[in-house]
Amino acid sequence: MKIVDGADDICQTCPHLKAGVCTRPGENIQALDRRVLARLSLKQGDFADWFELRERVRAGVRPGDLAGLCGGCRWRSLNFCAEGLEQLAAGSQDG
Repeated sequence: MKIVDGADDICQTCPHLKAGVCTRPGENIQALDRRVLARLSLKQGDFADWFELRERVRAGVRPGDLAGLCGGCRWRSLNFCAEGLEQLAAGSQDG
């Protein structure tokens, strides 16, 4: 996978994506991505496979880190990311 900061393939069908930029009020996906990439020692343009990325996340991100890394992300309150990090830390190989 090619590492990008900002809108990626997942964002392509979002109605808030205009000319490659998220226009949803209050969203700053690029800033969020840059914080996460810095934590994982990655930069835009790097390439990594799923297994390497999963290991970097497992080793470098804990559920308690999400408030600082993900700021006001509207998905954080659903707790999916924290639960996923807990499963990853416990050694789950799902996904």
